[in-house]
Amino acid sequence: MEAKVMRAFEKIPAFQQWQKVEAIHRGWSTDLKFKVTKNQETFLLRIFQQEELLAKQQEYQFIKKVAALGFPSSKPFLCAPIPESEQGYMLLTYLEGEDLSDVLPAISPKRQLNLGVEAGRYLNKIHKLLLPERISQREIARNLYEKKQSQLNKYKESQFCMPYQQPIISYLEKQLPLLQQRPVVYQHGDFHVGNFIYLPTRQAGVIDFNRWDFGDPYEEFYKLQFFSRKVSPLFAYGQLQGYFAGKGPTLFWQFQKLYTFHAGLYSLVWALSFGEKEIRTMEQQYQQLLEDYNCGELLVPKWFSTIQRKGLRF
Repeated sequence: MEAKVMRAFEKIPAFQQWQKVEAIHRGWSTDLKFKVTKNQETFLLRIFQQEELLAKQQEYQFIKKVAALGFPSSKPFLCAPIPESEQGYMLLTYLEGEDLSDVLPAISPKRQLNLGVEAGRYLNKIHKLLLPERISQREIARNLYEKKQSQLNKYKESQFCMPYQQPIISYLEKQLPLLQQRPVVYQHGDFHVGNFIYLPTRQAGVIDFNRWDFGDPYEEFYKLQFFSRKVSPLFAYGQLQGYFAGKGPTLFWQFQKLYTFHAGLYSLVWALSFGEKEIRTMEQQYQQLLEDYNCGELLVPKWFSTIQRKGLRF
């Protein structure tokens, strides 16, 4: 641990009560993350720069709202500046268990499906949280449209020329203005199989709320296509069944196709900052989209229709 971080650690009021501190290196967050042990209890410690304190306190309040919903998730204890330091910290419960993405391939199809149903119900509860009165839903929806349009323009100006891109771009440009009329909810912001822990109770616990936001509820699902579907199509299918209580509307698939193909193209531009390996990954992701949507001709992806035809029950 570098000296600057160690000095900040020592100034955290509870530091002397911790018996063990282990660094956590996985994930994309800029926070420094640690597993902390105190009297045989474990906690997640996140350290961040103090200029992020206001945003982190807002994140903390969101995590509190989610914790009150009753499903397994990280529970927050404290978010505060570290005295005489340039850092702040957040302390939460540490969910003990295994990464769900490692567990799913090894368990029964029915269990994969049921865990997905659980996840969908969790997300539905998050989306039903009451919004603060200060929130302008019209402004958020307009900003979403402008952001997505700007990202699409960056792809069009980039070096990339992917198969079937022209009809897909035409589809996106026709659909994007519809985002300005979308409802706005609290979003987890990164809701996919990689942010679940498989608990000893055999439930799935939700973690990593640092990308929370306000936005279109259907925007939450494009990562289901890229991450959850890759690990377990049954989990992804179950999530949709749980969220919609078995009654997925046609309108959802219209926006799911919009968000997934938009992300499929823009992620290539995003990957430029990370080098060839990440670009190759995004190209493979796009090719999988073409396969699932029959080169953009389908509204509902093949993987979902295939499972649906089997008539699986949860």
